[in-house]
Amino acid sequence: MRHIDLCQSNPLKQAKQILYNFYHQSLDQINNPVELTRLYSQTCNQLDKIIPTNIRITRQVSTQLPNYSNILVVANHINTTYLTQLTSPKLIQQLNIQHDPLHSPGLLPIIFRQYPIDNFLSQYHLSARFINGLPPKILAQLSYAWGSIHVPGLGDNRTQIVIDQIESTLNPKDALVIFPEGKNTAKKYFKTRYYFAPFRKGFAVIANKFNLPILPISIGFNLQQYSYEMKIHPIIPIEQIHKLTITDLISITHQTIYRGLKECLPKYKILLTDK
Repeated sequence: MRHIDLCQSNPLKQAKQILYNFYHQSLDQINNPVELTRLYSQTCNQLDKIIPTNIRITRQVSTQLPNYSNILVVANHINTTYLTQLTSPKLIQQLNIQHDPLHSPGLLPIIFRQYPIDNFLSQYHLSARFINGLPPKILAQLSYAWGSIHVPGLGDNRTQIVIDQIESTLNPKDALVIFPEGKNTAKKYFKTRYYFAPFRKGFAVIANKFNLPILPISIGFNLQQYSYEMKIHPIIPIEQIHKLTITDLISITHQTIYRGLKECLPKYKILLTDK
């Protein structure tokens, strides 16, 4: 098994090395979910040391979070970017993925773009379970090990498929994490502006179905400072959720995260899209 030294100073090179190490080690442990989970957590912590996250959170939210058994985190798609690409033909073949200059397979299935959220929730003894699109087979097998929930790309019953998976696997202290813009932002990343899409209704249906309070999170990547910027908003309690229509809940959550994006990325133009 090959290991790559992590001593280089460039954060992009370090990120690439960390990812190579993860994939090489995880392929050796493909049938060992406990070890895959450990490797994933270790990788998230390593990435956080070289690409830090600046978190804005009130004392009230920080005090409330440990009291919840389960919670639904709603966040925008992260504008990073795929920070690094895998260029090893052998590893790309082993992972059964295709090389694409616009979509770096190195961070698919978004499992490492979202590490700031995972690391944040772990501070409150919550286990992040990300709801993402269905990735290629081997990457899906890896991320299933630490509780990811994958959504088929097509079909009218996508929300019901997610609900069925949650119903059969939800454990105490699970934090479900969903990105309801419904589309990836990889092809629309710019250095000075960020496009923010409308939210689909799936998260609101899930919150009502499982009586889950909602924790809105705004998160952006600051290319100038080479850091993640994250705003943790006040929790929307289940009592308020039940009083709102689905449309109003979507609107309130979307506006909250939009305001937070403007705070996280003050030098960016946050542009609302209609799809």
